[in-house]
Amino acid sequence: MAMPKQQEGEDRDSVATALFAIILQRKAKEYPNLKTFLDKIGMSMAAYYNLEKGIGNPTFWTIERTAKALDLSVWDMLGIDEKVMRAWLAGQNIDLDRLTQSVEARRQTRSKFAADQFAISPPASKPAERPAEAKPSAVDKPASASKAKATRKTKSRKRA
Repeated sequence: MAMPKQQEGEDRDSVATALFAIILQRKAKEYPNLKTFLDKIGMSMAAYYNLEKGIGNPTFWTIERTAKALDLSVWDMLGIDEKVMRAWLAGQNIDLDRLTQSVEARRQTRSKFAADQFAISPPASKPAERPAEAKPSAVDKPASASKAKATRKTKSRKRA
């Protein structure tokens, strides 16, 4: 059975999104005001209100980033007991710690690649580059080279 495709303008409200919004609302009450809370988690007021109304559709990255900002696990942000999740994953032969380390290693590699590619910061162990040797220009060429070139042009004109 084929999965239905998501349609333009389709209602994207979900239980996971609603749960995330509820946990955000509860966590926000631990702060002096909503602005302070949203600054801490790096979310705009509009995004927050959209989540509350069931309009928002946070990515897993948003959930993970928010959890990290609040010193929580992703599982806490989704209302899932981490011990239960770890046990279930172990039953599926998935090591959560190993998976987490693998994802972090990929992030570090991509981060280093981006920094190297765009010269954001020079690598710490890169040796100093030697200046390239100056190539002689036409002015620097010895007179004999210029004479030889002129002689070849003259000879080719005479043949034609």
